[in-house]
Formats: sequence, C-alpha cells, structure tokens
Amino acid sequence: MRPSRLSKSFHNLLDLARSFDRIPSGRAVRSHLVRQVEALGSTSVPLLVRKMRSGSDDEAAWAEYLLARAGSERAISALRQLCEDREVAPARRMNALALLAELGAPVRATLRPIDGAGIDPRAAEALVDAIAEPADVAQLADRLVAQVDPVDLVPVLRRLAAARGGAIAGLLDEMLLREELWSGAKRQLVALRERLGEAPVLSAGVARIWASSDGAAIVAMRRGRGGRARRTLVVLLDADGALARVLYDAEGSAAFALPALRARLAAEGHILRRTEVRAVSARVAEAARRARAGGERLPRGYHLGRDLVGLDDEHAAPPAPAAAPQLLARGTAHLEAGDPSSARPLLGAFVAVVPEDAEARTWLSCALMALQQPAAALPHLRAAVRLEPEDPVRWWNLAAAARQADKHGASYLALGDFLRRVRGRRTPARRRAALRYRRLYEQMVAREHPGVRAREMARAEDLFDRACDALDAGRAAEAVRGFEAVLALVPSHHPSWSNLGAAYTQLDRRGDARRCLERALACRPGYDVAERNLQALDRS
Repeated sequence: MRPSRLSKSFHNLLDLARSFDRIPSGRAVRSHLVRQVEALGSTSVPLLVRKMRSGSDDEAAWAEYLLARAGSERAISALRQLCEDREVAPARRMNALALLAELGAPVRATLRPIDGAGIDPRAAEALVDAIAEPADVAQLADRLVAQVDPVDLVPVLRRLAAARGGAIAGLLDEMLLREELWSGAKRQLVALRERLGEAPVLSAGVARIWASSDGAAIVAMRRGRGGRARRTLVVLLDADGALARVLYDAEGSAAFALPALRARLAAEGHILRRTEVRAVSARVAEAARRARAGGERLPRGYHLGRDLVGLDDEHAAPPAPAAAPQLLARGTAHLEAGDPSSARPLLGAFVAVVPEDAEARTWLSCALMALQQPAAALPHLRAAVRLEPEDPVRWWNLAAAARQADKHGASYLALGDFLRRVRGRRTPARRRAALRYRRLYEQMVAREHPGVRAREMARAEDLFDRACDALDAGRAAEAVRGFEAVLALVPSHHPSWSNLGAAYTQLDRRGDARRCLERALACRPGYDVAERNLQALDRS
C-alpha cells in the first residue's frame, strides 16, 4: 500500500530532525538535506526556525542555510517573528534580519533586532534597504545615535556607504542635523556625504492635522500603510511659541487615539479643531529653531515625527534677518519684470533662512525654470508639496517641472496627486491636460513594457537615474544594486540591462556583463549602446 502524502511528509520531517542530532558535514550530506528541505517546502520551516532560535551555533548556522533554500512566504513570516522576539539572543535576531535581506523580503524599519550591544553590519544594511519613508531615515539615525559609541559612528557610516552607496545619502543628511554628534565627526560626515550625490526621493503621505485656536497644541496623525501602525505627533508650545513638549507614538497606542488625545488636551485647556499642514508647519519649525538657538537639544520625538507636519531640515535654518521680507519682495519683483537671473540669488537667500515658506520655494523654482534649470527646481517644488500637500497647484507645478526635466514618471505620479485634490473644483482645462498626459504615459508603458503597470515604471525612473549617477561616479557595486532594483520592477527595461552590463564590466565580471548586454539586445534588437559595449567586451 502506498503511504499517504501526509505520512510521507511526516517521515521526511522526522528524518530532517534526526539529521540535526549529528552536525552535517560533507557535500553528500549537505545535498541530501537540501533535497529534503526542497521536498518538504514550507513544512520544514517551523523546525528550522526552532533550530535558529535555540539550537547550538552549528545547528543555527545550518538552519539559516537551509531556510535560505526554502525561501517561502511562511519562512519570511517566521523570520520576522523571530526578529521581534525579545527572548531570542540578539546575535540570532540579527542573523534572522540578515537572512530576510538575503531573501529579498521587505524589512520594516520598525523591527528592533538589536539591543545596546552594537550593530551588526548585515543588520544595518538590511535596515538601510528597508527605508521607504522619511520616518524610516529618522528612526535609523535615532538608533545609530543611541546604540553606537560616538567614536565608532563615523566608521559604521563609512562601512554603510561602501556597502549601500547613495542609498544612505538621506541618512547622512539626517545624522548631520543631530546635536549629539561632535564637530569632528560632522566634518568627516560632510566629506563622506559630498561623494554620494543626491539623496533618494522618498514617499511621504499626508497626515491629518488638528490645532487649538491659539496654536499652542498641534496634533498630526497618519494612518498606517503596508502593515505599519498609526503614527502620531503631538507638539505643545509655550506662551512664547517655543517647544514645551513633544510626544510621539509609532505603535498605534490607544493613549494616542484621537478621542483620548482630545480629552487629555481639553483638560489642559486646548480644544482641537481640524486644520491643514500649511497652517502649522512654519510655527513648528520656528519653535524648533528657537529651541536650538537657546542651546536646547530637540526632543527625540521631534526628529521621528516632524515629517507629519511637512518638515525636513527646516529647523536647522539660521534665524531670519529683519530684512528677509525685502529679499522676497525684490526677488519676486525681478521675476515678474522678466529678469530671472537677478531674481534667483535674492529668492535663494530668502529660502535659505525661511525654508518652510512654500510660496517662496515656488517663486525660486519659477526663476530656475525660466533659466532652463528644471532639475534644480525640483527639490524646491518637492519641498512646497511637503509643506502644502493639500494645495493641488503645488502638485501641478511639480508635474510641470518634472516634465520639463524629462522625468516623465515623476510627472505622471505628481499629476495623479493633482487629480485627487481637484475633485469638485473648477479646473477643467488642467484636469483634461493631466488626464491626457497620464493616458499617453500609460499607453507608452503598455506598448514598450507589456504587463508592467505605469506606476511601477514611474517608480523605476528615480532608481534608474540614481544608478546611472553611481555608474558615472565609478561606484559600480552600488550601480549594480540600482539597476537590479529597476529590473525587479520592469524586467524588460533594456537601458538597465545595458548599464548593468557596463557596471559588471567595471567589476571585471565579464560573464555577467555579456549576459546582461545580450539580454538588453533581446529586449530591444539593434540597441546601439549595448551593441557597442558588447563589441568592446569582445575586443578587450
């Protein structure tokens, strides 16, 4: 009689468990174990995770190796639980986090696999890979400051830069804002930052905002996305407009639910009313600047939650001089008179001291676009969107500049946000233009990359640009990771295949270079760049 599938799986699992009684050695034993795990599939996961959790070091190492071969959704879920289990040794949790990164699984930056005993390089790299939003950058910087000895901080960041390149540019920007760093470390980080180019563009959702009538109490709340908990920031100002208290929660705690906050703040005399980001961002930035000018260290919660009120590094701006309004008035007058060259330095000086003014950012971007510098205008228009996300005109301006800079994916995404904010408003001409542009972009993507969604193609655009910058700067390993990230979204993207071949050539991996160049030609026959690179590879 033939054994049932269940009993056969049970016997295979029992055989696998017995194998751990003698530490495997030799190629034949290893091949046998790999075949067992592949046959069992996700059935083997609980046993392997148990060995990673509490087995001997040798058993845990073999369990990690075999889990990498299993690679199922069940394995990924079990590894995430292991990362969050505070009873598991920190070294085992770091190994689990590194394995998640190896399996290509998205890793939440809220995972805390490390206690104060330092940061394993693989775990730190996995946390860098998990960065998706501004809050992730602030959380990782917060963890580095808290857990790494100040003397070791610069070497840790250098290792991260060597491993992840431009992906940590935003992290360095954040670290340079932290008061905890000594001046010598900051000088070294500035030199490191200059080599990494522009920081990645991160997604930032819109929070709901409430404030008291006197502006002394501000609550910003954003619902969790992608499995994340609700985030809440509470800022309380004193009578002089300086920071009095900052409370932050990223766990969705009941104490930070809106009814609970309303009741607590009402007991202190603050009655909350719904408002918008633009109404509170400048006030909070000024309060933070006052705290820093007075020699106070900004609260941890401010750094972790300031993106909820549209702020990035506005708190680091110098105090605005009394003549600042004149800079803005003279700059806008020059621009309206058709003289963008004279307007640019005046508007730039104003934005440097009042960076939270979205209108001034827009005026400066207009000057830059008039001077045929749309790429330089984009950071200012993105800042205007952060500071006034409710205003559809800010999104329209961002889309226009992105289109002028030949960043059609960024324009497509910005127009989507524009359309969501003009529902019910009288803007028929712009609505028609936005819909027409998005439709043309979607048709182009469907024609050139069948099966790829337009949104994925748009996201890939920024990744491709940064990978090209890394390749041009000679950071080939970083470029390889960047082009592979593009191809994960758009497998038929022939420029990425060609550039990936060029990056492998720089790394002297000729076989991989040839494979990628041939793939580029398969996706786009006659693609001259790939043909030239392939010929050069044959000649060398």
